[in-house]
Amino acid sequence: MNASKHRPTMGDRLREVADRLTTEREVQIKATARILGAAAQMAQNHDRLIAEVSDMVQEDLATQTARRVAQLQEEFGTLKAAKAHFGGKARSWQDLAAKWPSAVEVLALPAAVTEPPPTVSLESQLQELQVQVGQLQGQISVLQQAVARLQASVNT
Repeated sequence: MNASKHRPTMGDRLREVADRLTTEREVQIKATARILGAAAQMAQNHDRLIAEVSDMVQEDLATQTARRVAQLQEEFGTLKAAKAHFGGKARSWQDLAAKWPSAVEVLALPAAVTEPPPTVSLESQLQELQVQVGQLQGQISVLQQAVARLQASVNT
């Protein structure tokens, strides 16, 4: 018998399948390990970004509170006067600024009431819109004529 024409036996085939399964299992284990490592890295990055955003928000809030305190102190002079004005309890300027953040915005509004824009500008805007509507109606008419022509040419 010639050795080069040796046919694999059932045992040889089973060993070959077992070797392939073992190799595939090892590849899957390595891929799973890489995926889990990447997921862990993503979770760490996510936590780090959340912490950074939280720090930025805290800094912004602290800055806003400091600005509000300065505005309230400038406006009222004493904490007692400010508390009396807003009718509430506050132990410090920071408490007052935190409890009534909109108070600073109210204080920052201009004293004079602004007049509504002149009606002339509203009328001119209306006229401009009417011109645009007329132009659009003209374009629609042209498009309808073109569609009608196309339908007529298709039907013939």
